[in-house]
Amino acid sequence: MGSNQLVSIIVPVYNSQQTLAKCVESLLNQDYTNIEIILVDDGSKDDSLSICKIYETKDHRVKVVTQKNSGVSSARNNGIKNSNGEWICFVDSDDYVDISYISDFGLDDINGSLTLYLQGYQHNYENNKEVVFVHEDCGAYDLKREADVLFETTNFVNQGTVCSKLYNRNVITNNSIEFNKRMRLNEDNCFFWDYVSKIEKVVIKETCGYHYMHAEGINYSKSHKNYKEYIFIMQENKEKLNHLYNTFAVQHNFYYSKNYNQFVVNSWLHGLVAFFLEPTIASSEFEEVLSYSNELKNYSPKGLLLNTLKQLLRFLLLLPSKAKIFSLKLFSRWIYKAKLFSI
Repeated sequence: MGSNQLVSIIVPVYNSQQTLAKCVESLLNQDYTNIEIILVDDGSKDDSLSICKIYETKDHRVKVVTQKNSGVSSARNNGIKNSNGEWICFVDSDDYVDISYISDFGLDDINGSLTLYLQGYQHNYENNKEVVFVHEDCGAYDLKREADVLFETTNFVNQGTVCSKLYNRNVITNNSIEFNKRMRLNEDNCFFWDYVSKIEKVVIKETCGYHYMHAEGINYSKSHKNYKEYIFIMQENKEKLNHLYNTFAVQHNFYYSKNYNQFVVNSWLHGLVAFFLEPTIASSEFEEVLSYSNELKNYSPKGLLLNTLKQLLRFLLLLPSKAKIFSLKLFSRWIYKAKLFSI
């Protein structure tokens, strides 16, 4: 890496005593040493905070920030506020990174501050040698001239996970970009899309130095959400995606529809299922949920199962009112019990 700018690594921490040491050690061992590690404890009930403080006393590059339990979005926002680096990256406390993770971004002065650096990541499974790599073809893109190429020929827009990326701190703070604390799903995608709409260049590396861990026997699932929360998430996804594409005047064609429907319809489906898991159902609220069902028309999910569910749902939505409510309630309870997706 040609530059020696300070990089702030923000780690939200919540009940992570089993994985935290491995995560922090992987950061302290970076071959790019001009870093600060901001551990934001989100009101942990285990020994996570004690572990954080031990590292703070061992290495001056570690800073511990504490807050009442407010969620990962609040923790990341708090980390940004307490950061000093020209560049920011995010690492989750149950993941870890390779020794060359930061240097592999290739940070330099040539690309300037209005840039996103991105590399791939690995899905790793505990007690399983299977590894799934996720990355795009490497290259540098000028968004003023090549946004259509990047958006429509790669899976870039769908790379919304907040990790495995290097963000310029001034772009974030000058444009008041933050994680939406009302969202417990897709909040990282919306942050990513907001950031990209404010920059000029994207630099993609082919390295995959981020290890996204899937631990067995540990439940990291999020708490049950009200259907209104999913509707709000859907509306945010629609707004942010449309703003991103309009910013660079990219025609809404195949990849736009693919990404748009993946996030928007997925949120609506979760909202529909959550609605019918509620103990009481008001007819007025039912109409509100159904008012978004037209998004389903252009939904083209991958895989036989999701396509089958889509066709079944489209059929149920055509039934008379009472039959529709009864059938959708059974459909939702089956979806939930079969654990086809968590609510």
